[in-house]
Amino acid sequence: MSIRAQIEAYARNVRLRFHTPGHMGRLHPDDITEIDGVFPEHCIEAAEQAAATAYGVRRLRFLVCGSSMGVKAAILAVGKPLLCEDICHRAVDEGATLARVPLYKLTRRRMEGLSIPPAPEELDAALKRHPDVGAVVLTSPDYYGRCVSQATFDVVRAHKKTLIVDGAHGAHFAFSPLFPSPPCRVADYCNMSAHKTLAAYTQTAYLAVNADPAPVDRALRLLGTTSPSYLFLSALEEAVEQAKQADYAGLKVETDRLRRKFAFADNDDFSRLVLDARPFGLDGHALYKRLLERGVAAETADARYVILIATPCNADDLPALGRILERFDER
Repeated sequence: MSIRAQIEAYARNVRLRFHTPGHMGRLHPDDITEIDGVFPEHCIEAAEQAAATAYGVRRLRFLVCGSSMGVKAAILAVGKPLLCEDICHRAVDEGATLARVPLYKLTRRRMEGLSIPPAPEELDAALKRHPDVGAVVLTSPDYYGRCVSQATFDVVRAHKKTLIVDGAHGAHFAFSPLFPSPPCRVADYCNMSAHKTLAAYTQTAYLAVNADPAPVDRALRLLGTTSPSYLFLSALEEAVEQAKQADYAGLKVETDRLRRKFAFADNDDFSRLVLDARPFGLDGHALYKRLLERGVAAETADARYVILIATPCNADDLPALGRILERFDER
């Protein structure tokens, strides 16, 4: 029985609530947590295994405390010195602090205002400089939709190091061949933020596990809540099913149309639109503000670019975005 089916069975059978959470269903009727006799553990395990199959990984864990929890848990599970990139998420630094291990950083080169994922020879040289490293943390895709190459991943394997991939922005890669090959299938551990690119609530994420699960499961217990919301768990289960049916080909048609009209940075993820502000005579922050004044909220901006995230949930909005940008272009 799915988590959703369990929630619906609860709604049919329970008339009066006298258990946590204290809102007793008034805020959201599906927001319940562990209740004796209602949610057997195998229900969640079955949902996680179905998601693991969809992602093509050995095991997958549902996270209700954010993708950062997966990064930290993987680092704690390894418990050895780390090598990462200088653009890493703060969760990597925090994980190293929790694990009390040294953290070495590899500086990414920059081109056209964007950082470039490390080349195999750069990573190889860094690992030779730091032979005590036990794990490598690579960000793929990064915030701008750029991915680490398989050849760079192979360097980690050649040095017999644990591979941790921060794939927070790539939860959608497994659901269409139009995207790059999902790094979760080659990494020992790979976190993916369901809420960033799938139809899931903020704070929900996945952790793909292709290594021995025991150490990371212990770390997740140390870091996580003992009262996970079944509203979140159900959303994680359903997000996978929705993504399997999503029209990513149609989404690509719309993003390609925009890319032909406006200046976007080259990247590996067609759904990550990195809009160059210079043709509009603006910097990235000014363009972001102009868009917001016209009711368009982008993900973020830097000195040159505005980053917009497209998913099947907002594919119908892309033509309207194009019309707004055309009016900017006319000015």
